[in-house]
Amino acid sequence: MQRFRNQTIALLTGFIFGSLNILWPWKEAVYKLDSNGHILSRANGEAVIAGYHKFMPDNWDRSVFTAFSIMVIGFLVIWLIEYFAENRNREI
Repeated sequence: MQRFRNQTIALLTGFIFGSLNILWPWKEAVYKLDSNGHILSRANGEAVIAGYHKFMPDNWDRSVFTAFSIMVIGFLVIWLIEYFAENRNREI
């Protein structure tokens, strides 16, 4: 970590940003359709998902506020850890 710190942070940041597509809480499934417009299903009866339509919620209920609060808290925790680690390295 000491030798390749910036590259490691860049790699981890890329993993986090790359996973946001999957972790995004507000999305609706878009199903694959056959030529007649019917939803395709697998052998077990499960519908085949072609992708997701992501959106921002229209109303700010408790779940939306909680999700955004957790995002902000996560950002602040990482920022504080980096801040204190940098100050600790300056003292050494």
